[in-house]
Amino acid sequence: MRLVLDTNVVVGESLRRRGAERFLDGRLELFMPADTHEEVGVEVRRRAGAVADQRGLTEAERELAITRSLDLIRTTVTVVGRPTYSLLERVARRRTPRDPDDWPLVACAIAIRAGIWTHDRDMFGTGVTTWVSDSLQGWLDLETGDGTRPY
Repeated sequence: MRLVLDTNVVVGESLRRRGAERFLDGRLELFMPADTHEEVGVEVRRRAGAVADQRGLTEAERELAITRSLDLIRTTVTVVGRPTYSLLERVARRRTPRDPDDWPLVACAIAIRAGIWTHDRDMFGTGVTTWVSDSLQGWLDLETGDGTRPY
């Protein structure tokens, strides 16, 4: 399954063991628009810092979590260049009236014929298949090894 990842998913899931397992699942092809890629490094550091503070992690443990997260993203998520989806900006902006800044995600998904993995409700109703982590995991749990569905 081809999925374009929203920043909230890239960051949150890459910092969790369960999320990392999903990123490494060979049934998923993961992508993010170049616009998203630009904010991921900053957000990983910010979120890892908050988690470290909550859990009382040392500075070294925090840095290790950041390194692991960024390495996971680098090795499992393909960055889609702006030229691939920029011609769809006008269409995507019309599909994201509640948050026009989300247009790159929708445009990228349309351009590469993929769904969107997000926790942002603004993506619902854009005309692109949208997945949240729980429903995606349910789909993965139902999938058989040969790519068929048991129903």
